[in-house]
Amino acid sequence: MHRTPLSGEQVNHPRVGTMEQLRDCCDRLVQAGVIDRVVDIDYSENSHHRVDRQHFGSPLRPTHNYKGYPILGTNFSLEKPKSDYLFHFDSDMFLHSQPA
Repeated sequence: MHRTPLSGEQVNHPRVGTMEQLRDCCDRLVQAGVIDRVVDIDYSENSHHRVDRQHFGSPLRPTHNYKGYPILGTNFSLEKPKSDYLFHFDSDMFLHSQPA
């Protein structure tokens, strides 16, 4: 879950919800069996630098890029799966299926 202040283009985005709304949505997905669990991102300096070294070879200072995209969040999510598959939705992707 996102715990750092929004930055870049995300600061004034009209459809950015609250943490409470995000947690409620995630809780409903877990209860419905759509997802197994929700993992909070560890923003501690040690975790941040470990993940950066794993994916970039050295620590990066920012956790987000200049547009507000969560660099650390994306790479952190690759560290935590306990499954054979990981399905990642980026911030500009939508999932849709036809009825029936």
